[in-house]
Amino acid sequence: MGRDFNATTSVIDCGSGSTLDNIWDGGGSVFVSFVCDSFGESPQGNYISKFAGSAGWAIQNDTDTGTTCEMNLFHDWSGNFFVWVTNTDPIIYGNVQTALILYNADAVGNNPTIYVDGVSHTVGSGLVESSTATGARVDDAANTLTIGALNTGPDRSFDGILRNAVIWNTILSANEASALNNGVNPFAIRPGNIVMNQPIWGNQSPEPDYSGNGNTGTESNTSKAINGNTELIENYL
Repeated sequence: MGRDFNATTSVIDCGSGSTLDNIWDGGGSVFVSFVCDSFGESPQGNYISKFAGSAGWAIQNDTDTGTTCEMNLFHDWSGNFFVWVTNTDPIIYGNVQTALILYNADAVGNNPTIYVDGVSHTVGSGLVESSTATGARVDDAANTLTIGALNTGPDRSFDGILRNAVIWNTILSANEASALNNGVNPFAIRPGNIVMNQPIWGNQSPEPDYSGNGNTGTESNTSKAINGNTELIENYL
C-alpha cells in the first residue's frame, strides 16, 4: 500500500496546524518510506516540505544521474538559505527505501544528519553544505505542510510511492534510526513526541493522522499503490 505520485500534479495537503510549526526548533526528526521511480518534476521531486514563496524547508531529490540521485534538506534563514546534500547518490530508482532527517535549527552553526536506508550522512562524512545561511531561521507557521510536492501548487512533485510520513518534535537517536530502517513501527518510537503520523495507506482521503493532532492529509491526483515494490513497505504497519 501507499500512494503513487505522478511527478506532475500529485500532492497531499496536510494543512498548517500549530503542532507542525517550526518543527526543527529545539530539534526535530522527519521519517518517510518510499520507492522513488525517477528524479521527479523539474527541477527536483520533493518528499515532505513546509514551504511558501521563498520561505520554509523542504526534503528533496538532488543531482540526477538517470538511475540514482542525492537527497537534500533545504532550510530558509533570514540571510540566504541552507542546502545540505548527500554526495553518495543514496537514492536508487525503483528500490524500497527509508529516509530519516534529524536537525536542530536553534543555532546557525548546526548541521543535520540524513539517514538513507539506515546509513548516516553528516557534514564531512557523506553530506555537503552546498549553500550557507546567516541570520535567524525564517518562521514557517503560515506555510502548509505537503507530502510529495514542494507546495500545494503543486510544484516539484514526487515520482513514485510514498508511505509513512512521520514527524517528531525531538531528535531521535542512532539506535532509533536503525530501528526505523529495520521496520519498527514509527509509533513505537517516542510516541509522546510525534506531531504527525500518517501511514499513508491509500484507502481514504484525508489520510488519517494517528498522532492525535489532527494533521490529516488531503490527497490530490495520487493513486493507491498496489505492486511488488510496496511489499517491504508493509513492514511499517
